[in-house]
Amino acid sequence: MKRFLAAIMALAILPSLASAASIGGTVYDMSLEKASAVVSIDTVPKQQSVAVGGEYSFGVPAGSYTLTASTVSGDLAAEESITVEAEGEYVLDLILFPTFEEERELIEEAEGFDLGEARPADYSLLMLAGIIAIIIALVLIGMKVRKLKPVQPKPLSPDLDRAVRFIRRHGGRVNQKDLRREFRLSEAKISLMVTEMESMGLVKRIKKGRGNVIVLQ
Repeated sequence: MKRFLAAIMALAILPSLASAASIGGTVYDMSLEKASAVVSIDTVPKQQSVAVGGEYSFGVPAGSYTLTASTVSGDLAAEESITVEAEGEYVLDLILFPTFEEERELIEEAEGFDLGEARPADYSLLMLAGIIAIIIALVLIGMKVRKLKPVQPKPLSPDLDRAVRFIRRHGGRVNQKDLRREFRLSEAKISLMVTEMESMGLVKRIKKGRGNVIVLQ
């Protein structure tokens, strides 16, 4: 009787053994160096293995599976899918990449919302920002246009025109007393003429000793 039951159990197990396959490979980090990780496969029941030195292996029946791997700290992880159609050895290497889970949690805590949930767009703020930008641009353009307008020179009086021509004939530099001798006017009148030419940007008065030197600009 016992031999009969053992034979039945053997017959029941043989088909599953005949269809069994193995999935194995190596876990690498981003530098393609072997990395120790916890590797899992979603068989029923789920299988899990610690790949010390990067090597792992699972025995599975035919079917489609997802393998996941992560470092103990959880900062690197990998996920790959594979379909086993027949018995044999299947090689599937896994490459670990950063999960950024810690950065995600910090951002969610700082901003007070879940990054996985989309927030409704607030177009009113965008419109306000656009209007402000347009106003600033128009103001800057207006200022630039005003600066580009040619400045019409103020017409010179006959005395000032004569004084400028006199300074130019003498190499653009004369003493103030030379202007007084040329015009035969009082010192006060000559000083007023020089001051007016200075305000118009025509000349520059330089103090030299007891007198002034008038330099054409």
